[in-house]
Amino acid sequence: MSQFMPEDPYGGAPPDLGGAPPEDGGLPPELMALLGGGAGAPAAPSPAEPTAGGPEDEPIDILKQMIELANRYISVERDAEDQATMSKLLATLHQYLAKDQQDAEAALGGGPATRLMRKRL
Repeated sequence: MSQFMPEDPYGGAPPDLGGAPPEDGGLPPELMALLGGGAGAPAAPSPAEPTAGGPEDEPIDILKQMIELANRYISVERDAEDQATMSKLLATLHQYLAKDQQDAEAALGGGPATRLMRKRL
């Protein structure tokens, strides 16, 4: 070795990762589980996939997410025809949202007082 390179540049032997490498030459099962493709511990759900039972399962929340995504699509789409098509879809989504709000107001007794309370909250 040269005088500029230490004999062991990393300060010792590599750490023992707890087990022999797999016989098939692939990645260890623990690493495969972390990568989401193998036996071992289950992989965590990706942020894009809502977990079951969460608030994302409410239809109104999904509808609001769809409206948000449609608005994002319109803002990045360059083709005017595609923007117009998505705008029609967005109008339909807003109609569903308005219907849901009307149904909620009707369940509470409806009327101007209920509408005013909803707008202030």
